[in-house]
Amino acid sequence: MDDPLVEWELEGRRLRLPLSLDLPFTYRDIPLFCRNLTRLCQWIRTRSSGLRMIDVGANVGDSWCLARPTEGDCFLLVEGSSRYYEVLRGNAGEMPGVTVINALIDEENGTSAGTFILREGTARVAPGPGGSAQKATLDQLTAPAEGGRGWNLLKTDIDGFDLRALHGARELLRRDRPVVFLEFHPNLLDVAGDDPFRLFSLLQALGYSRLLVYDNAGYLVGEYPTEDANRWRQLILLARSKPYYYFDIAAFPAEDNKGFSEFRLREEVFYEREVPRQFS
Repeated sequence: MDDPLVEWELEGRRLRLPLSLDLPFTYRDIPLFCRNLTRLCQWIRTRSSGLRMIDVGANVGDSWCLARPTEGDCFLLVEGSSRYYEVLRGNAGEMPGVTVINALIDEENGTSAGTFILREGTARVAPGPGGSAQKATLDQLTAPAEGGRGWNLLKTDIDGFDLRALHGARELLRRDRPVVFLEFHPNLLDVAGDDPFRLFSLLQALGYSRLLVYDNAGYLVGEYPTEDANRWRQLILLARSKPYYYFDIAAFPAEDNKGFSEFRLREEVFYEREVPRQFS
């Protein structure tokens, strides 16, 4: 095989991954990369007596490692690429409380014309002739987590198809009211033929009004309410003007204002106390 598997340690767990995957270098070179997810998982686990997480775009299991799984947690790891799925299944598939699924998540079920492209650590479907991929919705795949308790975190990172995944998870979002942690990548949304503003109309309709925004290096940008279209327009313009630039968003249901305010304060304290000031 031209792309052999190698070993890599993340959060004390040893993962196998294709040699071509650049994740180890990304985590090495960008110290805060995705660590916001770790802090979010820890906070949810503490307040909810366990983490029940759906990870769409699970890749080889790095986000699962960042969640720091503990006894009693429940994970649904979904990966669309058959190549990464097989590696993911080897890394996490035999662990207690973990279910691994090979599925391409979209806003409706069916078949999509296109081919998978594996590049720079991610897998995405390029629309067009040359192949096909089966699509599924999160509403089709998910039921309440083990023990009848609802899922409390939905994380998506699927290179421009995140909005489609959320549109196909409306029943899940109304039923379980999880915190949503997603990649918001306007450039890839453009490539996928989607409209970035669709995110905010969906979140408003589902009652997700409190959002924390981070840049793709893991730095906190601030709180952005879903209804503030002018501020979102500025972020979208910024992202479109810079290559490989995007945001991570943590969205909270409106009825959990207390939880949002608590987590936001924790994050502000973290960046104030733990992140060195630049050029000081």
